Amino acid sequence: MGLMTDVRVRQPAKHDLVGSTFTVTGTGAGFEGTIGLRLLNPAGTVIGRGSAQSAAGGVGVGEFSTDLTIARP
Repeated sequence: MGLMTDVRVRQPAKHDLVGSTFTVTGTGAGFEGTIGLRLLNPAGTVIGRGSAQSAAGGVGVGEFSTDLTIARP
């Protein structure tokens, strides 16, 4: 069973304009270094999915960077 965490987006700020694809970076851990990402709209509907590889690998904590694409902006 995976560990679920709540990540808050600090940028873009409220009322900023962004394209349908944007970069997500951070620090985290995941099974075999894979971190799963879901982007939710205010109603809680998933509007984007992605994954990233943690630089630490294994179950260690490391930095990650990936691009997320919103399927239907």
